[in-house]
Amino acid sequence: MITGSFVELVTPLAADRAPDYAALEGLVDWHATEGSAALIVGTASSGAVDLDPETRAELLRRAVWQAEDRLAILADIGTPDVAAALEIAEIAADVGVSALLLTVPSTVDLTQADLLRHVERIAEDAALPLFVRNRFDRPSPPAAAGVAGLGRMQGIAGFVECSADASRARELLGIQRSPDFQLLVGIDELACRLVLDGFSGAVSVTANIAPGPVSRMIAAARAGDIAGAESIDMSLRPLYPMLLGDAGGPAVRWALSELGRLPEHPSRSLRTGDYADLRRAMRAAQILG
Repeated sequence: MITGSFVELVTPLAADRAPDYAALEGLVDWHATEGSAALIVGTASSGAVDLDPETRAELLRRAVWQAEDRLAILADIGTPDVAAALEIAEIAADVGVSALLLTVPSTVDLTQADLLRHVERIAEDAALPLFVRNRFDRPSPPAAAGVAGLGRMQGIAGFVECSADASRARELLGIQRSPDFQLLVGIDELACRLVLDGFSGAVSVTANIAPGPVSRMIAAARAGDIAGAESIDMSLRPLYPMLLGDAGGPAVRWALSELGRLPEHPSRSLRTGDYADLRRAMRAAQILG
């Protein structure tokens, strides 16, 4: 069972917008050293939205090879098209990925029952454990009863809660579920608080640029070390709004370039005042000298 800090990994891009595999391998090594539990590779928000199947397969293959079982690699299969999702799932299984992440469709007219059927169709045919993620911008996220229904499905490993409503998230802790069905936090601002409450880990964007602090915060929270977890969380808080939950956005890429982890430096994508604010936030988190 995978627990701890799951990183929604940025997809490094070369000048021609193709994946930069050398940079990817360097990021995998860095996260393994810093204690990340898992890397989610190929999400739409990470910059991988337009990858063809062959390129996606190579991206996943390189990540798995470089990880060398030091941390888990998850493949994102977030598409409303069941056939396309299963195609990615098959690719992921072929290259040795540990699990899959499915983000529920954002279509507003889907009912809770529709969502459950969509997930069940994929879980039945996928050869790997499946984590299901609620979209933070979905107007009607799966109710607690719906999440409990996911927990009874064969092949579902857990649920990622992305709502900013802490009370809704805590309601999920009361559902009946098997010990192997994990609840993960999907929003950095609530990760510390909800893992202290009983969630088993978090899917983090901030961990792209601060993998060590995020990993230590989640570990402290899981161990019940309130003071230790909250101290790290406090140092990271200036980063959360700067990164906007966007793994492939300009802030994450610029920060990684500042840290020497990506060769690209898309400074034109940020407003002038944002550079100083982001640097200050990185220094406050003690990840930039």
